Amino acid sequence: MQKRKEQESNQESPGSA
Repeated sequence: MQKRKEQESNQESPGSA
């Protein structure tokens, strides 16, 4: 996962949180 995508993906994929 990309750090930039992390913020957007955070809503969809909380796994990054």
